Amino acid sequence: MQSLTKETLKIYWQHAKRYKLVLFVLFIGRIGANALGVYTPFLYRDLFDSLVDGSATAKSLIIIVGTVFLINAGVWVFHASSNFVNAFFHPRVMADLRQMCFKFMHAHSYTFFSNRFAGSLVRQMNRFVYSFSALAELFYYNIGGAFIRVSFIFIALLLYKPVLAWIVLAWAIIFLIINYWYARYKMKFDVAWAEADSETTGYLADTITNSLNVKMFAGLKRESKGYGVHTENVYELGYRARRWGVSAETVQEILMVMLEFAIMVVAIRMWQDGNITIGGFALIQALIFGLFIHLWDIGRYIRQIYERLALSEEMTE
Repeated sequence: MQSLTKETLKIYWQHAKRYKLVLFVLFIGRIGANALGVYTPFLYRDLFDSLVDGSATAKSLIIIVGTVFLINAGVWVFHASSNFVNAFFHPRVMADLRQMCFKFMHAHSYTFFSNRFAGSLVRQMNRFVYSFSALAELFYYNIGGAFIRVSFIFIALLLYKPVLAWIVLAWAIIFLIINYWYARYKMKFDVAWAEADSETTGYLADTITNSLNVKMFAGLKRESKGYGVHTENVYELGYRARRWGVSAETVQEILMVMLEFAIMVVAIRMWQDGNITIGGFALIQALIFGLFIHLWDIGRYIRQIYERLALSEEMTE
């Protein structure tokens, strides 16, 4: 299974790396948007502190709000430019993959086709191509963006209050290890579900192809029973896979509650010692909230990556 996963990713990368300039622009877009986005909470910290200590003036507040506006505009520019480039990248690589699959599939012997349902082969090819699109989206918008944002959040906390940064880093490592283990363990259920789903599709396609024989020889009851066995198997395997996904999210929620409690206890002690202002609380809460959003997504996206790889491995094999 592991070798197939590496081989699948290798095939995808071979086709994607043909467009090096596009990949560079996409990378810069993610870096720029996330770097600017992490700076915004520091401006709100200054805004709250100036309101609390009475040093705020209409002019100073307008400057802060105007700076936030300009930063958000910059984030929009990075996002918009990278999205337009990505609009070319995905369809182009998917078309290349379709052509590759077509050539490799028709290079097989007659025995290969006689031992397989046509519907299953078509489904496997489509899964392989669309899995690239899903994986590329996950790596670029979700996993890549989340790791970049989390890295900037860690750096921001390290510069502001190092002890909070190290607490977050230790927690994030534990969080990712648990999610990675869940995803790896769940993959065997995803692979079994994908195989069963392909068999069910092939069975259905075969009954449609032979619909005349089914009608002539009163085989509807027999074929309906056979199809029911396949669909029930798909249900059992799909339910088992989703159950593991739900349990992973439950563990995530517990870990997030524990981190927020620990961070706020440490922050309150710092406030008692005069090391954190009211604006500092707003800064910490904004950064932790952003951390939760992106790390929650990372856990879910790791599982989705393995699910997509499970769907595409049939074609790789």
